[in-house]
Amino acid sequence: MAGVMFEATSIRAISFDGDQTLWDFRAAMRRALAEAARFLDERGLRREGGPVSADWLAELRDEVAGEPRFARSTMEEIRLASFERAVLRCDGHDGDDGGRSLVTDVYEAYMSLRFSAMKPYDEVPAVLDRLRGSHPLVLVTNGNSDPARVGLGDHFTHQVVAAECGLFKPDPEIYAHTAALLGLPPESILHVGDHPDEDVAAAGRAGMRTVYLNRAGRPLPPGRRADAEMSTLAGLLDLLPQRD
Repeated sequence: MAGVMFEATSIRAISFDGDQTLWDFRAAMRRALAEAARFLDERGLRREGGPVSADWLAELRDEVAGEPRFARSTMEEIRLASFERAVLRCDGHDGDDGGRSLVTDVYEAYMSLRFSAMKPYDEVPAVLDRLRGSHPLVLVTNGNSDPARVGLGDHFTHQVVAAECGLFKPDPEIYAHTAALLGLPPESILHVGDHPDEDVAAAGRAGMRTVYLNRAGRPLPPGRRADAEMSTLAGLLDLLPQRD
């Protein structure tokens, strides 16, 4: 664990990012996209230049998300629109509805597998069980993953979801909003996350203490500095006092 730049006893609450911090969103998403590609392929859809693939579906999702008209859309709306675009570009049709039933079917297949494949990292449940005995815990996320569906729903005092509060990382206001919900000064809250900008920099600008959760072994970019760094969430048990 990297050198700590705060007094551990000054921390009165802990906020967490979700995706890639508490659970492996990317692995679940890739499995679900592969299933969506197989679903469309089995129904005879082909795109120009080759078969439908998980990589192509991911590219379409990013394309949709980057368009101004989807700037305030939910992640579900963006994903659904990306499947609509995939079907249209494959000239897919389902009866007289222009492919809408096919879009709904592939979207539902994707979402079902994505949520069922989502699992917390191995150490996370036990660490959160320990920490919630001594600190209020908050989820702060831009994502749409429900912690209850991965067995972590009872661990959080608050869940701050960008699409619900209208504040999106890396805007530091989402962290100011979190501090207000807790009724605590930002400097007494420790935020833990894997993203150098959305977690480390943004929470730091809001006045919080920060932990860079570096599961992938990637150093922070130049100009980014966390108060502590660790490779798994278990490092928090060494960092912070807890009640037995």
